[in-house]
Amino acid sequence: MAENLPKPLAQARARIEAERAKAELWFTEAGKEAKTEKEKDEALVDYVFHRFMAFAQETYNASIEMDSPMAAAELRDAIEGALSTIIDQTFRSKHYCRNIPDQPFDNIGSKARFTELTANEVFSSDEWHQIQEKLKELAEWQAENSTERTPSLIGRLPKDALVRMEAATAAFMADYLPKLEREANKSGSVHDAELLRELVIHQYNLVARECMAVCESVEEFEGELRSDIARFVRYGLTQYRWLADPMREELDQGFTLFVMSMNPWAEIPEEDRATAWHVGAFTGEALSHAALRLRAEAWKHAAEGGFPEAKQADVTERSRDEPTRAEAGSAVNGPDGNGADRRAAVDAYIEEVSSRTGKRITRTDIWKSARYKSRTEFERWERNDLEHPNKTANQRFTRILTEKPHLK
Repeated sequence: MAENLPKPLAQARARIEAERAKAELWFTEAGKEAKTEKEKDEALVDYVFHRFMAFAQETYNASIEMDSPMAAAELRDAIEGALSTIIDQTFRSKHYCRNIPDQPFDNIGSKARFTELTANEVFSSDEWHQIQEKLKELAEWQAENSTERTPSLIGRLPKDALVRMEAATAAFMADYLPKLEREANKSGSVHDAELLRELVIHQYNLVARECMAVCESVEEFEGELRSDIARFVRYGLTQYRWLADPMREELDQGFTLFVMSMNPWAEIPEEDRATAWHVGAFTGEALSHAALRLRAEAWKHAAEGGFPEAKQADVTERSRDEPTRAEAGSAVNGPDGNGADRRAAVDAYIEEVSSRTGKRITRTDIWKSARYKSRTEFERWERNDLEHPNKTANQRFTRILTEKPHLK
């Protein structure tokens, strides 16, 4: 199913990707000229600075152009959270010490030192102060006009829905907290992130299904999945004081990646994705998968007459647990087929093959089925690489996800 992003946000995302491509080209040349480690760090800092400022400015502009602008505090969190994500991605994919065990903080080449240098460069800049002033003005304007705003989706939930959510959360926690006590901080950050993911998705599904009942249409529900629903769940989870700082960082980054429809695995090699903790990636990807399933449920609900504004002639039955052919095709095709959606669609297909046949296929099996001899075109297609569009690759990979040859 095509991503139902507001037009300003979709346009902003395209411009952000274009600026990212420019930064990549600039860094390729700058990296060749850098001779010392200090010069290499300076080039990387400039690369991060350019990418982050493009993201911050475009995200702010898109928010104020939307009919329902994001709250200033939440917009600030999304922008600031993106800086940590960009720094982390840059260090892991480009830094000359990325494959060396972590070093003392004060060493040139340590991740902590690189993070400090980059954050100081950003926070001391005139560009950052200008963004802060704009956010302050937006917060003041929203405060002055708050009485004129229509009730949020969460505000429309009836009291009995809130009671049901509270009871369901308590029942879940009765089993989850003992499991957390047994397993957390024992097997490394990857497993801790997986434990957090379990909590996040339970709460996200719980709130989303209650909200589905008060939405006027499928389209409204789809839009709110990354808006009011995500914000409400994120806020509720941050109230748990027992969450350790690394998991709070995972939570914040994961929701930022999800709300902004960013690919959580950008620039992270596939072989590293399951063996190391990449801040926000586990949570961001899980939320994208959950949103796809919830959208399928919404269309099924609409087919049964569950939305006041549903057009019955335009709605088809959808599976509760997996994307249909039309859903898979639209999720990965066209200008709105972003990297997060495409990766989610591929993951969903791999899981479907496993559950139905018992055979575990990989992405290699998929690109080989599309008659490619290397993974290059598949990886470009999956991340929706705007610098290397390939209509043939798009057709081939979309056909595999819709016709599902591995099930035959």
